[in-house]
Amino acid sequence: MHRTVRTPSGPTGWAQLNSAIARIPTYRAHAARWVVSSRYGHWGTADWYHDTLYIEPTVPSAYLYDVAVHEWSHELSVLDYNGNVAAAVAAMNRYFGGTGLVGAERAADCMAIVQGATWTHYTTCTNTHWRAGASVLLRRHQL
Repeated sequence: MHRTVRTPSGPTGWAQLNSAIARIPTYRAHAARWVVSSRYGHWGTADWYHDTLYIEPTVPSAYLYDVAVHEWSHELSVLDYNGNVAAAVAAMNRYFGGTGLVGAERAADCMAIVQGATWTHYTTCTNTHWRAGASVLLRRHQL
């Protein structure tokens, strides 16, 4: 008996990443372009201005979902502000605290945790206020 093994289709040529993306509860196909690249020196990077998410090809498989859902959360948080990156970043800094990209990183980690991530880089998001804000963003609302 011949058995066919199917690999999940998805937005990249990397089956494991496609599986991770498919697990993201809030994911919307075609809302962002996914690129596997080591160009940025980070496990993941979001280019909000071009709706493009970059994932490093050396991300350990144990962290692949966590990285993908974090980067997707960046994209989703800006989509909540109709693509206005400055307004989104300012709102996240006000809500989550910080300057520069600190609020946005905390928001993305909290959004990732609410969606099942088990590893995050910037915060473990034990703050109930932050988790509430992440839930607001995940419901496609502004803070």
